[in-house]
Amino acid sequence: MSEVIKNNMQRLDNYNLAFVTNWQCSFNDFPDLVYFAQNVTIPSLSVNGIQTPYKNQRTFMPDNRIDFGQLTITFLVDEDFNNYDTLIKEFFLQEKAPDGRPKMKEVFHDLTVTRLSSNNVPIARFIFSGCTLTNVGSISYNTTGSDPDLVVCDASFNVTRMEIENLRKSNKRDNEVME
Repeated sequence: MSEVIKNNMQRLDNYNLAFVTNWQCSFNDFPDLVYFAQNVTIPSLSVNGIQTPYKNQRTFMPDNRIDFGQLTITFLVDEDFNNYDTLIKEFFLQEKAPDGRPKMKEVFHDLTVTRLSSNNVPIARFIFSGCTLTNVGSISYNTTGSDPDLVVCDASFNVTRMEIENLRKSNKRDNEVME
């Protein structure tokens, strides 16, 4: 190994790569959704630019408002459709509030996705607050398949705020955990 590569590796905190399978989801209001979750798509973040003139040119200054994309959870539907039906009831709760508007605490939910190291040790958390259900995917039945397929569905949520809580570095021993 060349000396340059060795020196560059020594400067890195950690040169292991992240795996798409190392995560856990925590969603107290929808436990059936969490249990059957197969995929979670962390929302994108974007900032609009504010057009600003500068020396006969147009430049864009970053806005101070962060826009969060949608959080999407792909899940297997249980045989009794409990997890699917719970999401549909959530839509009806939003629609049929007694005074025409749902109570904020009833329709805003918090969700946490924990990132795990390659040893399945929690290293950080995505904390999503003020999530509201925006979409429940369609379900297709068919009789042409030779093998029975599982029913898979998506649920999407708008996110009001996203924070990242670092718990530890993945390459640290328990006695070296971050404080």
